[in-house]
Amino acid sequence: MIWALAGALIIILFMMVRITTGRSKGLPENPPEPIPSGNVSIFMDIKGNMHIIPFAMDKLKNGRASEYPVTLTVPYSPEEAGIAVKKGLGLADTGKSLSSEDLMKNLGYYDWKDYSKGKKSVSVTCKNSEVVMNSTIRRPDGSFVFRIQGYERVLPDRLADKELGEAVLELMILSR
Repeated sequence: MIWALAGALIIILFMMVRITTGRSKGLPENPPEPIPSGNVSIFMDIKGNMHIIPFAMDKLKNGRASEYPVTLTVPYSPEEAGIAVKKGLGLADTGKSLSSEDLMKNLGYYDWKDYSKGKKSVSVTCKNSEVVMNSTIRRPDGSFVFRIQGYERVLPDRLADKELGEAVLELMILSR
């Protein structure tokens, strides 16, 4: 009888511990804030340094830099990369429009072909609660085109900074 009582007590204690630890694990975390709507082109040099250039589409559907780039120098974590991309997306809709000369002057280059030489690029657009990403291929004239037709990666707009940074860095590996 005493053994049955001790066994029942152990089972009850085990269940109580299981229930209380299960409750703390089962609580939903606060979801990340939505990523700001906007467009950025991300350029990475051979060393891994990144320029995140916010842009807006003009009436002819051409992208024009809308703000000066967000710069990220190595070393940085995927989380820091995600934070920088979110910052760039937030700057995309400022209403400004930089000339190519102003942008190149800010980046320390003479022209686009010179700037883009040896760089990889990823395009990120956030709209309609989705983050759309594409890796690119650099053409001889310095322009970049999507590596594949359509969207290469589509993610929800409520991503943690680290997840966004990891996705960008993964696509950067595919860029040429």
